[in-house]
Amino acid sequence: MAVILRQVIPDGTKWGEKAHVFPHWLNLEFGQDLIAPGSIKFDYATQGAHFDELKPGIFIVPEVNGNSSWFDSIFYINQRTGSNTIDSPSTATFSGVSLRKLLEGIRWMPAIGSTYIDSEGFRYTNASPGDVIKAGVENFWSRAKKRFKDPVRWIAAVNTSPASKWAYRLDEIIQPTTAVSEIIERYQELGVATARFYGFHLNCGHYDWYVNDPIRDKTDSVQLKVGVNLINAEYSESDTELITALLVKGAPDPFPPEG
Repeated sequence: MAVILRQVIPDGTKWGEKAHVFPHWLNLEFGQDLIAPGSIKFDYATQGAHFDELKPGIFIVPEVNGNSSWFDSIFYINQRTGSNTIDSPSTATFSGVSLRKLLEGIRWMPAIGSTYIDSEGFRYTNASPGDVIKAGVENFWSRAKKRFKDPVRWIAAVNTSPASKWAYRLDEIIQPTTAVSEIIERYQELGVATARFYGFHLNCGHYDWYVNDPIRDKTDSVQLKVGVNLINAEYSESDTELITALLVKGAPDPFPPEG
Protein backbone atom coordinates (compact mmCIF):
# COMPACT_ATOMS: atom_id res chain seq x y z
CA MET A 1 0.00 0.00 0.00
CA ALA A 2 1.64 3.24 -1.18
CA VAL A 3 1.38 6.37 0.95
CA ILE A 4 2.65 9.81 0.07
CA LEU A 5 2.00 13.27 1.43
CA ARG A 6 0.95 15.84 -1.12
CA GLN A 7 0.55 19.59 -0.93
CA VAL A 8 -2.91 20.84 -1.86
CA ILE A 9 -3.57 24.52 -2.53
CA PRO A 10 -7.06 25.89 -1.72
CA ASP A 11 -8.54 27.44 -4.86
CA GLY A 12 -12.25 27.66 -4.05
CA THR A 13 -13.03 24.11 -5.23
CA LYS A 14 -13.79 21.00 -3.16
CA TRP A 15 -10.38 19.34 -3.61
CA GLY A 16 -8.13 22.29 -4.37
CA GLU A 17 -5.08 22.23 -6.62
CA LYS A 18 -2.62 19.35 -6.18
CA ALA A 19 0.97 20.51 -5.87
CA HIS A 20 4.27 19.11 -4.51
CA VAL A 21 4.66 15.46 -3.53
CA PHE A 22 6.46 14.61 -0.27
CA PRO A 23 7.33 10.87 -0.35
CA HIS A 24 10.29 10.76 2.07
CA TRP A 25 8.50 10.78 5.43
CA LEU A 26 9.06 8.68 8.56
CA ASN A 27 6.94 7.98 11.67
CA LEU A 28 3.73 9.30 10.17
CA GLU A 29 0.81 9.58 12.59
CA PHE A 30 -2.53 11.22 11.98
CA GLY A 31 -6.07 11.05 13.28
CA GLN A 32 -9.28 12.14 11.59
CA ASP A 33 -11.96 14.19 13.32
CA LEU A 34 -14.23 11.93 15.34
CA ILE A 35 -15.22 13.77 18.50
CA ALA A 36 -12.43 16.34 18.59
CA PRO A 37 -10.30 17.88 15.80
CA GLY A 38 -7.61 15.60 14.39
CA SER A 39 -3.91 16.23 13.90
CA ILE A 40 -0.90 15.01 11.93
CA LYS A 41 2.77 14.55 12.78
CA PHE A 42 5.70 13.13 10.82
CA ASP A 43 9.45 13.34 10.32
CA TYR A 44 10.81 14.27 6.92
CA ALA A 45 14.27 13.80 5.43
CA THR A 46 16.05 17.12 4.99
CA GLN A 47 17.43 15.77 1.72
CA GLY A 48 14.03 14.46 0.66
CA ALA A 49 12.04 15.57 -2.35
CA HIS A 50 10.71 19.14 -2.14
CA PHE A 51 11.86 19.55 1.47
CA ASP A 52 12.25 23.31 0.93
CA GLU A 53 8.53 23.52 0.06
CA LEU A 54 7.46 21.73 3.23
CA LYS A 55 6.86 24.53 5.73
CA PRO A 56 4.24 25.93 8.13
CA GLY A 57 1.35 27.58 6.32
CA ILE A 58 0.71 24.91 3.67
CA PHE A 59 -2.05 22.31 3.40
CA ILE A 60 -1.23 18.64 2.86
CA VAL A 61 -3.23 15.46 2.27
CA PRO A 62 -2.08 11.86 2.85
CA GLU A 63 -2.66 9.91 -0.37
CA VAL A 64 -3.16 6.17 0.06
CA ASN A 65 -2.78 4.29 -3.22
CA GLY A 66 -3.34 7.57 -5.02
CA ASN A 67 -6.61 8.36 -3.23
CA SER A 68 -7.02 11.61 -1.29
CA SER A 69 -10.83 11.83 -1.51
CA TRP A 70 -11.99 10.97 1.99
CA PHE A 71 -13.34 12.75 5.05
CA ASP A 72 -11.04 14.92 7.17
CA SER A 73 -8.10 14.22 4.88
CA ILE A 74 -6.62 17.73 4.62
CA PHE A 75 -4.31 19.10 7.29
CA TYR A 76 -2.81 22.54 7.86
CA ILE A 77 0.90 22.44 8.75
CA ASN A 78 1.50 24.85 11.61
CA GLN A 79 4.80 23.77 13.15
CA ARG A 80 8.27 22.59 12.22
CA THR A 81 10.93 21.56 14.73
CA GLY A 82 14.57 20.68 14.13
CA SER A 83 18.13 21.89 14.54
CA ASN A 84 20.33 24.20 12.49
CA THR A 85 23.65 23.13 14.01
CA ILE A 86 26.46 21.52 12.02
CA ASP A 87 25.62 18.10 13.39
CA SER A 88 21.89 18.54 12.75
CA PRO A 89 19.86 15.34 12.34
CA SER A 90 18.94 14.31 8.81
CA THR A 91 15.22 14.79 9.49
CA ALA A 92 12.90 17.55 10.67
CA THR A 93 9.59 17.09 12.46
CA PHE A 94 6.38 18.62 11.16
CA SER A 95 2.97 18.78 12.80
CA GLY A 96 -0.38 20.20 11.87
CA VAL A 97 -4.11 20.23 12.50
CA SER A 98 -7.22 19.28 10.58
CA LEU A 99 -9.44 21.89 8.95
CA ARG A 100 -11.96 21.51 11.73
CA LYS A 101 -9.37 22.84 14.19
CA LEU A 102 -9.13 25.97 12.02
CA LEU A 103 -12.84 26.57 12.66
CA GLU A 104 -11.77 27.96 16.05
CA GLY A 105 -10.80 31.12 14.15
CA ILE A 106 -14.16 31.38 12.36
CA ARG A 107 -16.33 33.47 14.68
CA TRP A 108 -19.62 35.33 14.69
CA MET A 109 -18.84 39.05 14.62
CA PRO A 110 -20.56 42.30 13.54
CA ALA A 111 -20.08 43.49 10.00
CA ILE A 112 -16.87 45.30 9.05
CA GLY A 113 -17.18 48.98 9.97
CA SER A 114 -19.90 48.44 12.56
CA THR A 115 -19.40 50.11 15.94
CA TYR A 116 -22.33 48.29 17.55
CA ILE A 117 -22.35 44.84 19.14
CA ASP A 118 -25.78 43.54 20.07
CA SER A 119 -25.56 42.22 23.63
CA GLU A 120 -28.24 39.67 22.74
CA GLY A 121 -26.14 38.30 19.90
CA PHE A 122 -27.24 36.68 16.65
CA ARG A 123 -30.75 35.18 16.76
CA TYR A 124 -31.97 32.08 14.93
CA THR A 125 -35.59 30.92 15.26
CA ASN A 126 -36.86 27.41 14.44
CA ALA A 127 -33.58 26.69 12.64
CA SER A 128 -31.90 23.36 12.06
CA PRO A 129 -28.52 22.85 13.76
CA GLY A 130 -26.91 22.66 10.31
CA ASP A 131 -28.33 26.04 9.35
CA VAL A 132 -26.88 27.62 12.50
CA ILE A 133 -23.42 26.20 11.74
CA LYS A 134 -23.67 27.39 8.14
CA ALA A 135 -24.75 30.86 9.29
CA GLY A 136 -21.61 31.17 11.39
CA VAL A 137 -19.38 30.43 8.41
CA GLU A 138 -21.37 32.77 6.17
CA ASN A 139 -21.08 35.54 8.77
CA PHE A 140 -17.31 35.19 8.57
CA TRP A 141 -17.38 34.97 4.77
CA SER A 142 -19.27 38.26 4.54
CA ARG A 143 -16.56 40.03 6.50
CA ALA A 144 -13.68 38.27 4.72
CA LYS A 145 -15.07 39.12 1.29
CA LYS A 146 -15.46 42.78 2.18
CA ARG A 147 -12.09 43.23 3.85
CA PHE A 148 -9.88 40.78 1.95
CA LYS A 149 -11.83 40.34 -1.32
CA ASP A 150 -11.60 36.59 -0.76
CA PRO A 151 -14.19 34.14 0.68
CA VAL A 152 -11.71 32.13 2.79
CA ARG A 153 -10.77 29.56 0.16
CA TRP A 154 -10.04 26.72 2.57
CA ILE A 155 -13.79 26.49 3.14
CA ALA A 156 -15.14 26.12 -0.37
CA ALA A 157 -18.76 25.40 0.69
CA VAL A 158 -20.99 24.47 3.62
CA ASN A 159 -23.47 21.67 2.91
CA THR A 160 -26.41 20.85 5.20
CA SER A 161 -28.99 18.10 5.11
CA PRO A 162 -32.54 19.00 3.94
CA ALA A 163 -34.79 20.48 6.63
CA SER A 164 -36.92 17.33 6.71
CA LYS A 165 -33.90 15.25 7.76
CA TRP A 166 -33.31 17.10 11.04
CA ALA A 167 -34.94 15.65 14.15
CA TYR A 168 -34.42 18.87 16.11
CA ARG A 169 -35.17 22.55 15.50
CA LEU A 170 -33.53 25.27 17.57
CA ASP A 171 -34.16 28.77 18.84
CA GLU A 172 -30.58 29.93 19.25
CA ILE A 173 -28.81 33.08 20.36
CA ILE A 174 -25.10 33.20 19.47
CA GLN A 175 -22.95 35.71 21.29
CA PRO A 176 -20.38 37.72 19.27
CA THR A 177 -16.86 36.16 19.25
CA THR A 178 -18.33 32.64 19.52
CA ALA A 179 -16.36 30.19 17.35
CA VAL A 180 -18.10 27.85 14.93
CA SER A 181 -16.11 25.01 16.51
CA GLU A 182 -17.70 25.77 19.90
CA ILE A 183 -21.19 25.35 18.45
CA ILE A 184 -20.27 22.09 16.72
CA GLU A 185 -18.85 20.71 19.97
CA ARG A 186 -21.95 21.76 21.92
CA TYR A 187 -24.29 20.20 19.36
CA GLN A 188 -22.28 16.98 19.52
CA GLU A 189 -22.55 16.92 23.31
CA LEU A 190 -26.32 17.41 22.97
CA GLY A 191 -26.45 14.68 20.32
CA VAL A 192 -28.16 16.84 17.69
CA ALA A 193 -25.55 17.54 15.01
CA THR A 194 -21.98 17.26 13.83
CA ALA A 195 -19.92 18.63 10.96
CA ARG A 196 -17.09 17.07 8.95
CA PHE A 197 -14.80 18.19 6.13
CA TYR A 198 -14.99 16.35 2.82
CA GLY A 199 -12.12 17.98 0.98
CA PHE A 200 -12.62 21.71 1.56
CA HIS A 201 -16.42 21.26 1.93
CA LEU A 202 -17.86 21.42 5.44
CA ASN A 203 -20.74 18.89 5.65
CA CYS A 204 -23.30 19.18 8.46
CA GLY A 205 -25.41 16.18 9.44
CA HIS A 206 -27.59 14.81 12.21
CA TYR A 207 -25.48 13.29 14.97
CA ASP A 208 -27.37 9.97 14.90
CA TRP A 209 -26.00 9.36 11.40
CA TYR A 210 -22.54 9.93 12.80
CA VAL A 211 -22.65 7.39 15.62
CA ASN A 212 -25.20 4.78 14.55
CA ASP A 213 -24.64 4.23 10.84
CA PRO A 214 -24.03 0.49 10.18
CA ILE A 215 -20.41 -0.42 9.59
CA ARG A 216 -19.82 -0.97 5.91
CA ASP A 217 -17.92 -3.96 4.59
CA LYS A 218 -14.21 -3.13 4.51
CA THR A 219 -13.01 -6.65 3.65
CA ASP A 220 -11.58 -5.85 0.25
CA SER A 221 -10.04 -2.45 0.91
CA VAL A 222 -9.12 0.01 3.61
CA GLN A 223 -11.61 2.88 3.39
CA LEU A 224 -10.08 5.97 4.90
CA LYS A 225 -13.27 7.95 5.36
CA VAL A 226 -14.29 8.40 8.98
CA GLY A 227 -12.55 8.24 12.30
CA VAL A 228 -9.38 6.70 10.90
CA ASN A 229 -6.28 7.03 13.04
CA LEU A 230 -3.13 6.03 11.23
CA ILE A 231 -0.96 5.14 14.19
CA ASN A 232 2.13 3.89 12.41
CA ALA A 233 3.42 3.98 8.86
CA GLU A 234 6.93 3.23 7.69
CA TYR A 235 8.31 3.19 4.18
CA SER A 236 11.18 1.76 2.18
CA GLU A 237 11.80 3.04 -1.31
CA SER A 238 13.36 1.35 -4.32
CA ASP A 239 13.65 2.33 -7.94
CA THR A 240 10.45 0.40 -8.70
CA GLU A 241 7.91 1.29 -6.03
CA LEU A 242 7.19 2.82 -2.66
CA ILE A 243 6.39 0.08 -0.16
CA THR A 244 4.54 0.84 3.04
CA ALA A 245 3.13 -0.91 6.07
CA LEU A 246 0.06 0.64 7.67
CA LEU A 247 -1.65 0.07 11.00
CA VAL A 248 -5.10 1.67 10.91
CA LYS A 249 -8.27 1.66 12.91
CA GLY A 250 -11.57 3.00 11.66
CA ALA A 251 -15.23 3.78 12.33
CA PRO A 252 -18.51 3.97 10.38
CA ASP A 253 -19.17 6.44 7.60
CA PRO A 254 -21.78 9.00 8.80
CA PHE A 255 -22.48 10.51 5.39
CA PRO A 256 -23.37 8.76 2.14
CA PRO A 257 -20.99 9.35 -0.81
CA GLU A 258 -21.79 12.40 -2.87
CA GLY A 259 -23.33 11.69 -6.28
